[in-house]
Amino acid sequence: MIIVVLCVLALSSVTSAQPIAAPGGLTDGTPPAFDESASTQPVFTLRVTDGRPCGPTCVVATGTIENAGETAVHDVVGIVVIMADDRVIWSGSQAVGNLQVDEAKTVTQRIRVSFLDVARLKGAQTVTVRATVVTAEGTYTEDHVFAR
Repeated sequence: MIIVVLCVLALSSVTSAQPIAAPGGLTDGTPPAFDESASTQPVFTLRVTDGRPCGPTCVVATGTIENAGETAVHDVVGIVVIMADDRVIWSGSQAVGNLQVDEAKTVTQRIRVSFLDVARLKGAQTVTVRATVVTAEGTYTEDHVFAR
């Protein structure tokens, strides 16, 4: 249940305009580094539209990604990373293809973690949900940090 709450709160209204470096760091468990030198980029809106438990450490989350920018984007992939303190608890990605201006696509992702990771989330000083959108035109991210 804590995962559902985190995802719904963090992604209920994400507007992403903060460019970052390529997400290669995500595969080894480290968060990507911010690239402050990048120019202004298209904006995306991410919304969690449903979250249903599929077990004590599992939730099926459905979300929508919308291209709220002024140009079409291609080869779009959405990535969500959940971190307890600085430890990656869960990460997942979903390809959504191309998005025209104001076009939205809905995706569903199964989020499974261990009982130990649930305990880490409950005991963490900070929980970060990082939403990243990777496109052929660039990479954009937004962090939502929940502190105790």
